[in-house]
Amino acid sequence: MYSTTQDAIKRLTCGMLYLHLIYAPILSFIDTLYTGGMTGAIEVCITFPTEYVKTQLQLDEKMGDSRRYKGIIDCVRVTVRERGLFGLYRGLSVLLYWAIPKSAVRYLTKSWTFHKMGLLHFHMQYNSVRCN
Repeated sequence: MYSTTQDAIKRLTCGMLYLHLIYAPILSFIDTLYTGGMTGAIEVCITFPTEYVKTQLQLDEKMGDSRRYKGIIDCVRVTVRERGLFGLYRGLSVLLYWAIPKSAVRYLTKSWTFHKMGLLHFHMQYNSVRCN
């Protein structure tokens, strides 16, 4: 029974290794696009409230003497009071529509360039099982 189980594991791992070797370039391409896109989305979600407040203050500056906000903290306070915490994220979806593909392509280009220059190596995991 031990040799049968060992043979079954060997066949399974050799098959998985074979599939991994065939689809590795496709998966690394898709993984790179996904990673770049998600990184861009996270970046935008973290930095967007700052951009929102900056834009509100710039628009408020054009109002002249009838300004609505006294400063950064007041802008955040008024926005959260009037629209809730998610009020700081008004307009986020429009920015995400552009940021996700842009970051995905930028990260893919960087990875491809580094790979071609020999600065980045895609590491593939090989099993120590011999496939006969």
